Amino acid sequence: SQKQVGLMNKPGVKLSPVYVSDIMRENAQTTLLLRGKNNAANGLGAAMPAGKAAVFSDVDGQMLLVGESAIDDKAVDELVEFRMGQPQSVSARVVGTRRRPNDRTTGYTLTVTNNQAWPVTYETKIHLYDYEKMARSSSRLGRKDGASFWTTIVPANGTATLSYAVRDDRKR
Repeated sequence: SQKQVGLMNKPGVKLSPVYVSDIMRENAQTTLLLRGKNNAANGLGAAMPAGKAAVFSDVDGQMLLVGESAIDDKAVDELVEFRMGQPQSVSARVVGTRRRPNDRTTGYTLTVTNNQAWPVTYETKIHLYDYEKMARSSSRLGRKDGASFWTTIVPANGTATLSYAVRDDRKR
């Protein structure tokens, strides 16, 4: 719609890059989100209809396409997230280790690598099957959308690590 085209054609829209993963066992794919609140302070502040949005960034005076993302209807003051796809410079890897054959607990190590010259914000949701429980973790985990949730700052050209254990509670 014309309203959406005009809304997104605003200079100075403030969006924060956040790298996110949804983890299930040893599967972790990282996505770059550009996140901001739909308000005047962030250069927005009007209802946004559902549709596609293109995000551009000014690089040395030239407007370069960062990516395109589909968005749902967003009201004023609602959180807006644009999914920009899989980044090349930030990645997550999960390795699982079972201690003994009849041990019901599997240990996992999540390593997030940042190959950029600046620190980045990283968030992950760790999804478990109904019969699994989070047994322990090296950092305090929150909850988001029914999953265990971890957020951290990954240092420039560095890594961040989370160790955790998942227990299988099925009756044997």
